[in-house]
Amino acid sequence: MEVSRDAKLACMLTTEEVVSRCPCTFACFALLVLGCESLPEAPRNARLTESSIASSPAGLRCQADVQQKQHTDYGQSGAHQVGVLDITFEDRARPIVANAKHAAAPARTLPTSIYYPTSGPAPLFGAAPLASGGPFPLLVYSHGYGSNRAEATHLGERAASHGYVLIATDFPFTNTDRLLSGESLDTSDIVNQAGDVSFLIDQALALSRDRSHVLSNAVDAARIGVTGVSMGGLTTLLVALHPKLQDARIRAAAPIAPLSSFFMPEFYHTRELPMLVVSGDLDAFIDYDLNARRTFERAAPNAQLVTLTQGTHAAFAFQLDEPTLRLMNALLAPDAAPTNADGFGCAVTGETLRGDQDYLAPLGGKESFIAYDAVKEPWLPCSGDEYKQPGMDTAVQVEIAAQAVVAFFEAHLGSTSEKRQDGCRYLLHELPKQPAVRVE
Repeated sequence: MEVSRDAKLACMLTTEEVVSRCPCTFACFALLVLGCESLPEAPRNARLTESSIASSPAGLRCQADVQQKQHTDYGQSGAHQVGVLDITFEDRARPIVANAKHAAAPARTLPTSIYYPTSGPAPLFGAAPLASGGPFPLLVYSHGYGSNRAEATHLGERAASHGYVLIATDFPFTNTDRLLSGESLDTSDIVNQAGDVSFLIDQALALSRDRSHVLSNAVDAARIGVTGVSMGGLTTLLVALHPKLQDARIRAAAPIAPLSSFFMPEFYHTRELPMLVVSGDLDAFIDYDLNARRTFERAAPNAQLVTLTQGTHAAFAFQLDEPTLRLMNALLAPDAAPTNADGFGCAVTGETLRGDQDYLAPLGGKESFIAYDAVKEPWLPCSGDEYKQPGMDTAVQVEIAAQAVVAFFEAHLGSTSEKRQDGCRYLLHELPKQPAVRVE
């Protein structure tokens, strides 16, 4: 069914179906191999003066009461069933200017999936009803380079089951479809993805105000967080902290394996914002010490770091069972460890990423707390031998990341002090009990 939305929303409701489960670029390429099918303006003043914006209820860093009884297991689905809406939004306020990698267009088109808590399964026609207990916190997820919104499936389902609305989109020029159609990815568009996130927040809040929509009263404007993987982690940092791109409605940020080595220490203190950095220490794409750990250290004392021993980069974006992963590495990366997801990931996109730094100049220079000389450091993707070492099981890695992210947001966006303490305690005391997990 296709239903036109109000022009003020600048969007179109196309379907209410679950999105395709093709997890990301690497998985899509696996299917193919196997024979299977200059800076935008600062956010509008309205974004900066939302009367409902509240300070982070738990403070800038978790300080859990170790004596408090643990009530919630974020390693399990929560009490809610999960609904998914597939919506295509169009931002007509930001037309696309042609360049060498793409044609002009009158709007930025954003195919989007919204995961939300429901009170029951979807009827034969229409969407599943929203669960009671709202409005709920809103999370916006940004996918990685050459990936897509399905990358967020596991996290979206876990978050929605615990009472969150999570929205994920396909960015126009860095998504899987462009790769599969033979079109060039345009990393210079990263600067515009921060605006896409702000636009998606606008749309989610508008749907929440629409009394006739299934998401009526779904979103709490005072409890908004952002997260994303790799270049999606970069997008997360830009919309959360960049002096000209930040959205003041965001109350917490959780970049996963973020590309961030070039941010100066001052970047992380343009505003006081709680942050969780999640990364594997065996990342072949984005050097762990120069990116994740540096972000954590420079964002201190507002940040916490979850490190996964033998965690890889590509594993955050998709899950492959071990036999399939071994086969893909044998076909595409015979010099890689059979169980390291970055092996065939590097084989597919590593060369493209190495020489592509088009995203740097549009982000600004030292006036935006970005130091280009940091790029000269040896973090170039897939230039080391990390992928030759055994990696963490991909399903385990995705699961641990979901637990960490949901617990973190509950620690800062939970509706009660008990829930916030609950999230803090899980993040600090329960999560590290799992093998190969370190929390700082």
